Amino acid sequence: MVNNAQKAAVLEEVIDHVNALPYDVRAEVVVGELLDNHVREEEIVVQLQNVFTRSFATDITGVKLDDSQPYQPFISFSLSRDGIYDRLPQGMFHEFKQEPSSRQNAVAEMVVRYKRQQQQQQQARRFFQPLENEFFLQRVYLEQREKHLLFDVFGKDTDQLFHEFWKLPAGLPDAAVNRLVKLLPYVHRIAGNMTLVKLCLEQVLEETVTISWQRQPQMVSTGNSVPLGECMLGVDAMVGTTCYTDMPVVTVSIGPVKRQRIYDYLPWQPYGKLLETCYGYLFPADVEINTLLVPSSGEKKVILSDKQPEQGIMGYNFFL
Repeated sequence: MVNNAQKAAVLEEVIDHVNALPYDVRAEVVVGELLDNHVREEEIVVQLQNVFTRSFATDITGVKLDDSQPYQPFISFSLSRDGIYDRLPQGMFHEFKQEPSSRQNAVAEMVVRYKRQQQQQQQARRFFQPLENEFFLQRVYLEQREKHLLFDVFGKDTDQLFHEFWKLPAGLPDAAVNRLVKLLPYVHRIAGNMTLVKLCLEQVLEETVTISWQRQPQMVSTGNSVPLGECMLGVDAMVGTTCYTDMPVVTVSIGPVKRQRIYDYLPWQPYGKLLETCYGYLFPADVEINTLLVPSSGEKKVILSDKQPEQGIMGYNFFL
């Protein structure tokens, strides 16, 4: 038999996990997960404050343990949403009338009127809280139903469903691409932030990743010149066969990588295709990306053999 102290300790641990969430997660999703993990409906209460703070705050503004009831501690969620009180006309709860007053007592009467309206607001919110809590639980049940339909009906095909939804190319490694799929909903916040891009690549590849930028102008050889009469001065006219470009160059260093895995990072291999997919999501389109595979220091010795061509690949794991 679990006593109230043990129950409160468990709920406190749950509250710590919810408060540690780094992202803006809908309250229905969080509460649905709690209900799936043996937290009872009677142990969850929501308080709808107002929607004015939603533009700069998360959906869940605060979570605390309410032990005002001696035999029933519960988790109280504060949400930045409009309640029934906020949606109804204010005249239904407050009396607005012009009362004659002198200038000496005007400020004092305004303070008294403000405190009275605040008390009326608290009473109205407390009156509607049971209804708001039931409406919220119905939305939680809907969220649970959608989740269970998705994962129970599709089963093993759920991963393939997400792959088709994001239009990922075929031939990618299953475990790594599943990790990428979990990060794709947040890629709009990750792209451009090199610290987050580095962490994202490390999570997907499960390898150490280093990213360096080179912004100096680079000399590019065109290989052929434009004949006279076929170019326009100031548009595509160029003297010689070389030019300078100001496009930045990004070098992504991966490793130390085991020698057996270097072959998997070739452009036509699964991890090579996965790298190109990640680059398309995470890096700007106007940068040139170079991939550098760093082998471990003890595996730089390569033996050339026709029977094992992947052991020595020029430009990847071949050293002099």
